[in-house]
Amino acid sequence: MQELGQQPVTALDTAVENYERAASVSPGFFPLYFDWGLCDEGPGRHRCRRSTALHLSARIWRWGPLGETPRGVSWLNCAALVRRVSDRRIVMISGSFEYDSEESLVLLRDYLRANAPMESELIVFDKETDDVSLAPIDTADAVVLFTRRLETQGLELERFQRYCTEGRPLVALRTASHAFQHWLHLDELILGGHYEGHFGSNVTTDVRHAEEVQHRILDQVEPFAAYGALYRNTPLATDTTALLLGRAGNEDEPVAWTCERAGRVFTTSLGHQRDFWELDFLRLLENSLRWACDIERAKSRDGDSYKTAR
Repeated sequence: MQELGQQPVTALDTAVENYERAASVSPGFFPLYFDWGLCDEGPGRHRCRRSTALHLSARIWRWGPLGETPRGVSWLNCAALVRRVSDRRIVMISGSFEYDSEESLVLLRDYLRANAPMESELIVFDKETDDVSLAPIDTADAVVLFTRRLETQGLELERFQRYCTEGRPLVALRTASHAFQHWLHLDELILGGHYEGHFGSNVTTDVRHAEEVQHRILDQVEPFAAYGALYRNTPLATDTTALLLGRAGNEDEPVAWTCERAGRVFTTSLGHQRDFWELDFLRLLENSLRWACDIERAKSRDGDSYKTAR
């Protein structure tokens, strides 16, 4: 069969042309069915393992009448196609250096480009004492916060506090419970958390759904293994909803929850570097942003929701 999309693609017009070619010979093509993996290892069900090649590839599954083998087109094609319909602007704030937050948020940004109607802008702190403007959050549809004990004060801290107290959408990752050294009450007041340090390192955390909880954030998110020390977060505030629980050794803690005091806030204590190579973790973050921004999944030509390929 004819090979498609083999050349690197950077221009939207070329991406559209490649997709149209694919659709013309494979009428069952749908542009949002993805299975992630490294380009030199092929698609993987769960983990996208690290490699010297950081370029991610995605494969579009062809749902043909004969159930033919899926055929690949480049991830760049897919990202460009989704970018045409992006209507939400996400601002990501990076400043958790122990966890290489900038690299991890770049992976999340690129995943969202290919899977959700969102465009992302990255604000990067290089050290805790950086004086960085947070002005982009003023016009953001949602903020992803992944910082640790930044020394931000004055007008910029007030800007972030105002964003939160206005009830605007927030997704908080890992060390966001202590994101700003001069506003440690963020955890209690906005996130509904109760960060009290962590258990020992070098123990894998088994992540599972909380019992009797159904939530759109958990859509297509299966149990998975997470890395990094398990955070102590109990007791959560009574007005939170625990979505995921984690067990490391004999210890159990909530690792993902929502809080809706003023607006939609999602928090996860996960976020180790290796977690961002876990497909179910990426799905969790995508779903949390869809929920925070109140975005429903797009509909396919047959009327069914697009689903990430398993």
